[in-house]
Amino acid sequence: MIFNDLRALASWVLRIAEPDDFPTLDPHVEKACQDYAGDGQFSPTSAAVTAGGLTRAVHILQQGSDKTNIATLRALLERDGERLDLMPLGDINKRWRAHSTALQQLIWQAMDTRMANVDRLRFRSCTTRPRPPHKMNETLTTARAGRVPQLLWRGWTARFLPAAGVRNIGNFRAALAVALLLPGASRRHFDPLISMLGHQAQLDVHYTLAELAQQGHDGVLTGLCEIADYLDTQPVPIDYERRRRLTGEGLLSADGWVSICTQTGVHPGQEARLLSVRRYLYQRITGNDLRQAPESLRITTAEEAGGVAVVPFRITAALLGALDEYGENYLRGLGIDEPLTWEPPADLAAGLCLPGRPVDVRRAHHLICAEGQAPAVVAKEMGVALESIRHCFEQHPPSSPWPSKSGGSWVDPSRPIARRSRLAAAQARQQAHTVLTDEFLRSEYLDARKTVREIASETRLPKRLISEVLNQSGLIASREPSRKPIVDEHWLREQYIRQARTLASIASELDMSPTTLARHLRAMGIELRPRGGRRSVSQTELDSVPPLIRPALTDRRCWGRLQRFRAAMEYRTLAEASRYLGTTRSVLYTQFAALEKDLSAQLYIRPRRGESLRPTHIGQAVLDTLIEVEDARRTQRVT
Repeated sequence: MIFNDLRALASWVLRIAEPDDFPTLDPHVEKACQDYAGDGQFSPTSAAVTAGGLTRAVHILQQGSDKTNIATLRALLERDGERLDLMPLGDINKRWRAHSTALQQLIWQAMDTRMANVDRLRFRSCTTRPRPPHKMNETLTTARAGRVPQLLWRGWTARFLPAAGVRNIGNFRAALAVALLLPGASRRHFDPLISMLGHQAQLDVHYTLAELAQQGHDGVLTGLCEIADYLDTQPVPIDYERRRRLTGEGLLSADGWVSICTQTGVHPGQEARLLSVRRYLYQRITGNDLRQAPESLRITTAEEAGGVAVVPFRITAALLGALDEYGENYLRGLGIDEPLTWEPPADLAAGLCLPGRPVDVRRAHHLICAEGQAPAVVAKEMGVALESIRHCFEQHPPSSPWPSKSGGSWVDPSRPIARRSRLAAAQARQQAHTVLTDEFLRSEYLDARKTVREIASETRLPKRLISEVLNQSGLIASREPSRKPIVDEHWLREQYIRQARTLASIASELDMSPTTLARHLRAMGIELRPRGGRRSVSQTELDSVPPLIRPALTDRRCWGRLQRFRAAMEYRTLAEASRYLGTTRSVLYTQFAALEKDLSAQLYIRPRRGESLRPTHIGQAVLDTLIEVEDARRTQRVT
């Protein structure tokens, strides 16, 4: 094979030789070119000319992929440019494919500058290991498509993206993902490759590659070839063909989002925030273009796209960890035992000159999270693309997000949580899971015999939630019923009937619930005052009441007003009376004004500074009448 390479290379060198290529043999070489112009093998009989061509061929083969050697070969190719321009790449391939791989690689490396960007990828001429495509490579291209997402991985996007950015980052990522299928492709047509990745819209891959080449970023083409070779030879842990078919059904429900927010201290926001995070997580799982996602997740406006693009700057390390854990559980629920995300190793870019620059993580965190600068401003100041900053925040999420003064932080302790919101309920349940342990409930509820109300007051948890936990643990049934409290009946009658105190105020003093107190009152034969709306008094009841106070009994609640008037006259001021009766001064003032209106008389004298409450003449008569009525009722109950 080596002799075949030497013969072919030497004859080619001699055929395109120019003066000064062989200083001592130029006349002989020129004569040989004239004599053997029609000889396809160019085999001169002159030993000196043959030796000169072979010497040059040996030197080229020995130097290999050395930059100087490749430059020499390119200069030789330029002499043969007119003929090469008329030859399809397939014919050039036929010309050299019978020779060694080493010689073919040298020829295609030298041909790189004369080829279109698409062909540079197909032939891998931009690498040190070029090789022409083959028809049998179609199967390999199809297999590779299952290992490539719809959008190029974000880390590699950051490496391939110029600092000035691009007009549409989505189109850029999609075009480079399709370009990954070009190395080794037997045809130049893009439509089959675009369909392999599930893209529904046409992508201008030609334009993206040309723009990078014009800006001098040929290293991107080399990097794409390196990634393609890695995907073809190394195991890939994610089946992107299967991921592309995921619809996102059931992904991150409202309750799941609230639960994550509760764990990480993030405010859940409105429906728009949940939808943006759901779209972000779907794209993180699948690598799909959200412009072609299922209808429930598809973005159709610039505002929706912006909502997703800002998510990496809003999340914290804790939130991203929780979202990734949720995503992994979601995949397992679908029977997919794969990592959530993956990218080809970064060392494939070793030695390549790529447009993307590394980001100073600490500085980016400080400028955005501490100083509150906008990410786009920080990207421009640091001389990198905005997508690089976004990737930096995904790889190294900060402990605190972009602050509220720059657009609304998701973690803002100053924002109050609505007491009846889903987040408040979820936080209460999370706290209950931590506080209401079985040991705690046994100690407080069984041993200390504390009520649910007392436990709720101490833990600041809802009573309903505590009761629910007690029911689930079975401790309510385990608790022995408490002994009935001993209540002085005479005292209770005095407070409820004569003093007209409310059930709530008396129950609070007795350390029991109003419901329990009401049960004791019924057991003592004490009629409870009606609650709620007006209830008329029967004519029989009115006839049993002295005429003096009869006008005041327009409904059953008026008897309570009379009793409160009687109790209040025993105190120095209405403020003191209201504190004892468990109400407010304004309530007493309003009720007494109603009594005076019903009886058409002033019942008490408003005290001046330093004076005490005292009834008027008619007010004293009303008090005496009330005492008589109460004595008569007590006597009637005894008999």
